[in-house]
Amino acid sequence: MSTDPALVISSSMIRRHLANLTVAWFNDRELPPADVADYAPMVAWVRNSAERAGDTPWFVLGLQHILHNPALSPAEFGNDRFSYTDTQMREIIGYVLQQMGAKDAPPALLARVNLADIDREQWQALRGTQSLKQSLKPSL
Repeated sequence: MSTDPALVISSSMIRRHLANLTVAWFNDRELPPADVADYAPMVAWVRNSAERAGDTPWFVLGLQHILHNPALSPAEFGNDRFSYTDTQMREIIGYVLQQMGAKDAPPALLARVNLADIDREQWQALRGTQSLKQSLKPSL
């Protein structure tokens, strides 16, 4: 078992950035696309949102944690306008990670992630007290 402290990541932050895709898509449509690649323009919004907020490495690590943790329901990170299934959200999250050029995080790092439902101000304060080891940043 790792002696490294837990890395707390805001689940609200993840939902907020993903909303640039999962909510925005339905501004002009009633159903999700047949091909996840049709979300490409929205992925750029997701990336820009995470970058502007300074959340990119945490956002990527949180998404990877969701995909690698069978106890989590990815559908919880969708939206209220359309009820995505776990399978659909796994596909969306995988596509976002691929388009962001994310490398797989080490399993030991993923094991330290703890998603918490904290608001934006709490997240910003907490994020400032945690650090991803410098050697791991390029792999995110």
